[in-house]
Amino acid sequence: MSSSKEFVIKRIDEIAEALPQIQLRYEHREVHGEHIIEVSPKYLYEDDSEFEEHEISLYKDFIDLFPDETILVISSDDIIEVESLTHVACRLLKKWALKIKENVTPVKGNVAEKFDDSYLSEIDYSKAA
Repeated sequence: MSSSKEFVIKRIDEIAEALPQIQLRYEHREVHGEHIIEVSPKYLYEDDSEFEEHEISLYKDFIDLFPDETILVISSDDIIEVESLTHVACRLLKKWALKIKENVTPVKGNVAEKFDDSYLSEIDYSKAA
């Protein structure tokens, strides 16, 4: 069986795939066995949203597998906040990350040697004051 943290990450990734407009920010507070999932945009957290049936299923499965731990789903403007990110599940962010990764050319060698600072001599710093 996977850990509770692995379980939550897997499930919120699946939810993000099913609901492309959603972003789920997750924090695992290991000391207390707490799992906090922040949902945005807020309208997806409200009753009768597309997210609701995913949320109910997540709660049921989590409680069955990890009865000694706590899971909490909040909206992005809740009093309780995600303070230290463990994971972010968002289909749109994943697509951007892949595009960026595909278009980045790695720089080999000493990056400082490759930096061209000739444009710095053209800046008039007296106007900045």
